[in-house]
Amino acid sequence: MFEPQTYTRLHEQARQAADASELIGLATDEQLCQSLRDLQAALDLLDGVRASLFAQLKESEAHKSDGASTVAGWARQELRMGLGESRRHTKAGQTLKTLPKVADALRAGTIRAAHVDEFTVGVTKVGADIMTDLQDVLLPIAKTCEPRDLRVAINELNDIVNCEERDKAYQRGMNKRDIRVDKCGDGYYVSGMLDPVTGAKFARWAKTVSMPEYDGDDRAPSDRRVDGLGRMLDDQSTPPPPEQQPSDEQPEQEPSKPRRRADTTLLVLADLETLLRLPGARPATLVGFGPIGPQLLGYLTCGADTSGILTHGTTNGPTPQANVLNVGRTSRLATAAQRKAITARQDGICANPGCGSTFLEFHHVNWWNRDGGRTDLSNLVGICGGCHQLVHQNRLIIRHDGSGGFTFHRSTGAVIDDHTRITKQRVRDLIANIRHAAAETGDERRRPPDRQHQRHRRHGRLHDLPGRTYTITHLNLCDLTPPRT
Repeated sequence: MFEPQTYTRLHEQARQAADASELIGLATDEQLCQSLRDLQAALDLLDGVRASLFAQLKESEAHKSDGASTVAGWARQELRMGLGESRRHTKAGQTLKTLPKVADALRAGTIRAAHVDEFTVGVTKVGADIMTDLQDVLLPIAKTCEPRDLRVAINELNDIVNCEERDKAYQRGMNKRDIRVDKCGDGYYVSGMLDPVTGAKFARWAKTVSMPEYDGDDRAPSDRRVDGLGRMLDDQSTPPPPEQQPSDEQPEQEPSKPRRRADTTLLVLADLETLLRLPGARPATLVGFGPIGPQLLGYLTCGADTSGILTHGTTNGPTPQANVLNVGRTSRLATAAQRKAITARQDGICANPGCGSTFLEFHHVNWWNRDGGRTDLSNLVGICGGCHQLVHQNRLIIRHDGSGGFTFHRSTGAVIDDHTRITKQRVRDLIANIRHAAAETGDERRRPPDRQHQRHRRHGRLHDLPGRTYTITHLNLCDLTPPRT
């Protein structure tokens, strides 16, 4: 039997808590922290209750009895709630009905309402059937990670099940591309939309020209980018001057130091399964942009230089990373192949936890001069320029973890935990075990009926398929540049 008095008493208790907030200044540190934990747990539970009430309101159409034609209109009038907020609560309530294990986890306080919102997006994108089957796999991520990490896992599932959507997005981006230059005040305002390929090249170029060009270059990065754009336009519009011999009136001058050429090389990472277009393969990634579909991958690999990097599984240390086979060298500087391997191993980002920079320099963990370190992949790590300077100032310390990876330490010796990389690897491991089955539960009509797909096809829902493990053995493609026209 429904008891509305429960919510009346809840309102009274909330009023008492609000009145007690005047005494917050008297709380000890421990009491303050615990009060915030308790309050957040209560809010998450109440968010779930509110979502369930909204879903029931929509299903029963009780809002019409109160003179409102829609749930959103009733919420706007009675709760002073915007359209987007009321819709989000209604959809969350419907998700709790569709995914009962998610509802149980919310009531138990092991996940937050924000996680339910991500499950709601998953139901819309991936489908209710697949999300229902994958509750046991996705809930551990929700219970131990932030909502955005759950979003990453669901997006990767969506890329597998609806891989053709990436190609449609690529085509839509091609139709929208444009650049506008409008006079605005004392200068010009540049705006527009670039397709993934041109945008990735432009982002790489902008990142390169933002770096100092010479010792003592004290220009701001914004000034370097604008100056670099001006030089690029000059190079395209000004013909090269004819060669002139020095005369007596014009003494020979020293040649000017050539400027560093901006790097617009694209980096694409793809599994061998992706190249073979096997069912369940995760999409290729254009570094700096994100996942791409088969059509764009085919365009980038057509006539491009490719480098194969064989990996096998991941390291077992505290910070897992791809286990790249060692191709050690005796020279001091890392070879081009080693640089590509390190970039692929680190997903193109700085290895220092929490940094996220994508402009890498390559450092010997056991220093070349000080420690006699070798130029092997097991002794090389990719870090950005700022972090590299901290290392050589002894303010950031990198050590081998004994399992093929590295740990980062503050100058005090305290370990810097890499929560992001550990969570990402945990998500990858979970996704790797389910992605083939998730692909097979999708609409079979979306796959061409060729022999290759027929050999790997199975029918039935996800819970009818046997459990399988997946060994990460893939081929990465690096330095892919579009074919010249």
